Amino acid sequence: VSLDVAGASLEARKITKFELEMSRNVNPEYFSGSPLPGDLSMGKFEGKTTITVKPSNLDDFRKSITGKADGTTVLGDVVEGAFKIKVKQGDASLEIEASRVPFAVNWPESDAGGGAVELELAADNLLGTYEAGPITITLTNDVASY
Repeated sequence: VSLDVAGASLEARKITKFELEMSRNVNPEYFSGSPLPGDLSMGKFEGKTTITVKPSNLDDFRKSITGKADGTTVLGDVVEGAFKIKVKQGDASLEIEASRVPFAVNWPESDAGGGAVELELAADNLLGTYEAGPITITLTNDVASY
């Protein structure tokens, strides 16, 4: 897993949880006669993700609101990051890569019993279009890569 909260360079990370939900509704257009593929219209792409990390410091939190690890001023613009996740089994792999991810992060909750803090990075609005977007999914098997 590689992750960056503020759009700099991706760095290897250990995560405890990753969720990605993507959808695109399809609306039928009803005409007389038999339905054809052109009778369907593609709706808007919608995507959201949640990535939970156990950071060693609060740099990711600071980057998400200031744009820099040493930032001190909250930005008025949305800070965009990126992630790349690869799952591999034998010769097969699934790789999901996204750029321009507008992560939102809340102040992490601490545990009175001690232990590492978990930081949840959430993005509810992964932008994209049918032709191209910030999400690339590559499926590779022993025959080809799609």
